[in-house]
Amino acid sequence: MTNSEFRHWLAGYLELSLLPEFTPKTLWIIKNHLNLVFAVESHFDADLQWLDQAILALKNGREIKLPSEELINAIKHRFNAPIAK
Repeated sequence: MTNSEFRHWLAGYLELSLLPEFTPKTLWIIKNHLNLVFAVESHFDADLQWLDQAILALKNGREIKLPSEELINAIKHRFNAPIAK
């Protein structure tokens, strides 16, 4: 998965979900998709780097803690906007 493909995937998830849940499990799935991006491209764009670091900051051992409302809003703001082609 490329940086661009990830952005489309996450934007689609946010667009199709009326109330997207950002549970620890959801963030774990997002993190796994970020791992696919890194495996393919060996780098993240600036927004994906920010998201990766935000999720890593929530990790407590093998678990991911529940994100704050502020972080949820920041994710929605960064990735729910239309994607420039």
